[in-house]
Amino acid sequence: MSKTNKLKKLFEEWKEAHNNESDSEYRSYNITDIKKDSFCNDGIICEEKFDGLLFIGKESHIDGDRIAITDDSFWLRKVANNEKKPQLFGTRLIMIANAYFYGNYNDIDTNKKDNSVLSKTAILNLNKRGGKSSASYNSLRIYAEKYSDKIIEEIQIINPKIIVVCGVKELFDSLIKEKINNTNIKYIYLKHPSYRRISHKNYLADFQNQIENS
Repeated sequence: MSKTNKLKKLFEEWKEAHNNESDSEYRSYNITDIKKDSFCNDGIICEEKFDGLLFIGKESHIDGDRIAITDDSFWLRKVANNEKKPQLFGTRLIMIANAYFYGNYNDIDTNKKDNSVLSKTAILNLNKRGGKSSASYNSLRIYAEKYSDKIIEEIQIINPKIIVVCGVKELFDSLIKEKINNTNIKYIYLKHPSYRRISHKNYLADFQNQIENS
């Protein structure tokens, strides 16, 4: 079975687990303005081109009153295909991926422009239900604790060479990292890509420094 089909099967089971939560479990996240059956797909952008780089994020940002994402929409895949604008979050992932795969850490402007490089990557958000404009650390922790086994299974299916943890180091290390059965993975820790108090130059320099010294 392909990785794509394995992930599809996992996500169907994951969606069912969302729906089977008790009312008290669902309310414990304190995000009841997002419906219980909401599920935001992620994973490998393009299996045929995937080359081992996995980004770990917090959650998809969704808006609206009591909304739910229940289709197969996948924002970063649309960015890779030039169907969506990358915003700051996507721009920095594009910048990191281009530098990593092509070794050019100096030409930041060029690195930001080639969206297609995302086809070599994958993304995994810890909270598949999605969240609002500002992530709640407590809600994220409760969700990641409950679904840690599925998060780990997704990582095992993707089987990355390098994991770039974006703004969730404490949660990832305490709940996920030690349970991953792969000692060959290299781990890089960066601030969240949407963090505005750091320049593109310094964000990329942090990545380069960790890559070269790990």
